[in-house]
Amino acid sequence: MSGARPGNTFTHVKTLSDPSDESALDRARMWVYDGLGKGMCVDLEEVEDGGAKGEKGGVVVKTWEEAGGPEGFESLFYHEGGRAGGW
Repeated sequence: MSGARPGNTFTHVKTLSDPSDESALDRARMWVYDGLGKGMCVDLEEVEDGGAKGEKGGVVVKTWEEAGGPEGFESLFYHEGGRAGGW
């Protein structure tokens, strides 16, 4: 995570295009990486062959604000010992 530091760590979020659309789950896959006690990273990616008809649009990238990321989360993250790129 090059250049990540307090003030610019949480800028974008990958999310389902429509979390209320159950079929969106067929077009997305979540990967969780564990960094041996250093933290965790979660990645959400679109599955190309997902869905009954192989339709696209399961995953979108939104800004932290558009995704409803809580204000003050980044400060709390670092205050509690979080590290950028720590996983």
